[in-house]
Amino acid sequence: MADAVRRSIDYYAKLRVLCHENLPENVKLQMLFLLQEKVSSLFLDSLSVECALQSLKEMFLPVYKVMLELYLSQASSNFSPSSNAPWADTVPNLRKDMSPYSLIAQSSQIYLSQILVTGTVILISRETLENSQEVFVDFVEVLTDVIDLVNNPYNLLVRRTACDCLWELELSYPGLLHAKLDHLYAKCAAENSPIFQSYMVLFVTILRHAMELLLQESANRLDDNCVNSLLTSRTEPLKPLYLPKDITKQVLPVTIQARALSSRSLTLPENVDSKELKRAVSFLMDNIGFLNTTGLFHVMFQLMQCVKLAELAPNMFKSQFITWVSTTDLSVFHVLLLLKLKFLDDLFLEGDELLLLHRQGPSHSAGVPLMQCLMPLLKRVRQGIGGKTVVALFRILFWYYKHHWDSELEREIYRLVLSIVTDHPQFIPNTVDLLNSVSAITPDSKLPTDLLRSLSDHVVSQPVESILPNLTHHLKLLSLAMRGSDIQPSPTMRFLIQILDKADIVRNGDWTVGNCVLAVCYSILLHHNSSSTITELGNLLLFICATYRDIDIRDRARFYYCLLTNVSSKKISHNPKSRVAEPTSRLTLNRGRLVRMVDRNGDDITTSTFPVPPPVKHISSPFLKLTRVPRPKFEGSLTDLKSSDLGETKEFISRKGLLDQYLKMVDGNAYSKEIPIKYYVHFTDSATLPIPSIIYALVLKFHTERRYKKLEDIHISYLSAAKSTSPSEGCYVITVNFCPLDPVPTVFKVRVTFSDEKGLTSAMQLENLLVQFSDLFNPLQVPAYFKTTPVASVKAELFSVLWDHIVKVQRTSEYPTGTGAESIISLSVKWSTMREILEEYLLPFVMSASDDEVQLGIFLPPCQHLLLKFHPLKDLTVVSMATDDWRLLQLVESYLRQFEHVSR
Repeated sequence: MADAVRRSIDYYAKLRVLCHENLPENVKLQMLFLLQEKVSSLFLDSLSVECALQSLKEMFLPVYKVMLELYLSQASSNFSPSSNAPWADTVPNLRKDMSPYSLIAQSSQIYLSQILVTGTVILISRETLENSQEVFVDFVEVLTDVIDLVNNPYNLLVRRTACDCLWELELSYPGLLHAKLDHLYAKCAAENSPIFQSYMVLFVTILRHAMELLLQESANRLDDNCVNSLLTSRTEPLKPLYLPKDITKQVLPVTIQARALSSRSLTLPENVDSKELKRAVSFLMDNIGFLNTTGLFHVMFQLMQCVKLAELAPNMFKSQFITWVSTTDLSVFHVLLLLKLKFLDDLFLEGDELLLLHRQGPSHSAGVPLMQCLMPLLKRVRQGIGGKTVVALFRILFWYYKHHWDSELEREIYRLVLSIVTDHPQFIPNTVDLLNSVSAITPDSKLPTDLLRSLSDHVVSQPVESILPNLTHHLKLLSLAMRGSDIQPSPTMRFLIQILDKADIVRNGDWTVGNCVLAVCYSILLHHNSSSTITELGNLLLFICATYRDIDIRDRARFYYCLLTNVSSKKISHNPKSRVAEPTSRLTLNRGRLVRMVDRNGDDITTSTFPVPPPVKHISSPFLKLTRVPRPKFEGSLTDLKSSDLGETKEFISRKGLLDQYLKMVDGNAYSKEIPIKYYVHFTDSATLPIPSIIYALVLKFHTERRYKKLEDIHISYLSAAKSTSPSEGCYVITVNFCPLDPVPTVFKVRVTFSDEKGLTSAMQLENLLVQFSDLFNPLQVPAYFKTTPVASVKAELFSVLWDHIVKVQRTSEYPTGTGAESIISLSVKWSTMREILEEYLLPFVMSASDDEVQLGIFLPPCQHLLLKFHPLKDLTVVSMATDDWRLLQLVESYLRQFEHVSR
């Protein structure tokens, strides 16, 4: 361990030398290659990781700055406003006029790209996102800076590498960049150089993850414009990357993004508007022809999943079919196969499927090459993966058989299906569907009989313990096998007696298992001569009659025994009336899923004799509303808070340690972590349907935003329209306790369920609840020890010591792990107007006030501080701010800017 630490220190020292020494780039590249390969052994703690990333950043920025200066100088000298020549036509002239200065910049692209790759490897390998978010955000900001300036011909390789690095980060932490989707959409559309496909791959990957994140986080109904907002809102700037503290719990699991062809049924609700998504998909498909093979595969791989999630028609892919089906590129051809697997009959017609099969091999080629094409699917099926994977495999096998039934491929199919079903009995229903389809197109084929004989022999030869986990599947197979008159029934009957005798089936009396056993008996009774089966089948039926717990199974077994002993086989098999002997119910399957149970007349018998309760009624026009209870107006003025002489008080406070006392208080429970907001619950007249006069058992469910703790449901026993007609005194009031994990504004979706006077249950979506940034504000509290001192003096001194403390812990190049920050902005508000605004909106937070300065101290849960100084400058108001969380600066500026629009 000590040796590893010494190696890390030694290598870090060499990196520092690289930052400042004028060494050849090939030497620097070799050092970077070694660093990339030895990440796990060189960086054993978070400090070494931070130092290495900071060094890489210092190596990158000076050279990259040279490139930007070159681009700006060349662009200003070669492009005039009157020039109409396109960018592509002027690039050769630029290259022809390059100075040695520019050639140096061009030759540095490989070096700069390797710096970005090495830094990204460190971020992912050393789990920097989990261990040091500030360092992670700092390096990601370098990557976003690089891709921000599009159409720069002097850094194509660097920008492409930056896109690829961001793509790797997105794949490692799916959903990490979802808030930047709208910006990347614009960059993707604006870039017209050859590297636009890197932007496109990054954009479509983030798009898919953002849609999956929406579906995963939304336990309630999604907002109508949620997808449109993802692509157009630009609520968060491209940089910096804002990360909640528990980001690793809020990104998607990597396993989800790896299953691009999974059978999960998550789709966007019907109410979601997908106008912008359709526009984005059309944009991608319009440019798909300009992508190389790698870019095309990655874009289509993600895009088909986006289309599936939004349940859009896949017709936009149809135009590429003719182009791609004739390709000699295996990756492009695999895209067609993936489209077929994903969209089934929604995209490809029968002729298209035939063309695909012909492209996979000649019509009478050997079976082995065709079977080798199934290896990716077959590998997953042999692992027991069902759903659409196994359905796709059996569909392909049927198409193989349909077009190659007279070749040796038939025996290959026989061996393959036999090996699959013997290992995974849960695929027996798929096998039954395959055999039924084979019998329909080739009635004389021996494949169904041979396969059923082999499978039934395998089943009856197995120990009872190995059969029980998939007993119903095996019994269905035996029932189908016993319909073949040339398959001996004796082994099957002995097997059934053995199963019933050794297992607890008889004692438990499971109706489904008993019905499957009787289905096997019925097949034997119908298709085999009773003279050869009367003894064994009779003993089996009598055993069921005497011991089976379920009375329905016993009655039907007794009926079968009467038929066996009193009616000849010829009459049973040829008399249509004997069909009543068939089990009175059968299972109806739809693509492998149990849909319902029907009797011989097609009537549903899954419901009990009790009436089925009506479903929950969804009301599209809500007649309830949550209206915030107005806060009382602040009393007092800034004049009342003017600071007095603090000399003696300041000396006393300093001696007693005000800052230490305050920080101890913050670590305790002095500040509440919750933000209580009261709302009126009242009826409205906006609904188009009749409004009930009283509703019962209301349950308000809140969609939990990921940066807030989960809100508990609020229950209201009843609500009367007579008492809660308007948001005023006397109306029903609830208190919602919002608990932020990060001090950010948000929107909560609200859904209510209730029962009306008739006992019917209804549900509706209410208007969203807004939690504004100002809702999080809490006045700074004075430690209990100092409450005997004049409060105004203590507040002024508390503001001063907190400001100095934040300045000490602010984030700088010398102290990169700091979290604090200082900033300053100017507002186009006159000082007299600003004082009125402060008195109206922010008076409780004033720590001290004078004629030319007002100081505000604010606590934001869970544990952040915001300090503001307002003072005049001509016709403006200048605001200095300090916070112990640098991520708040943008929110604070947005909040203060709104005062410029307050009318006075």
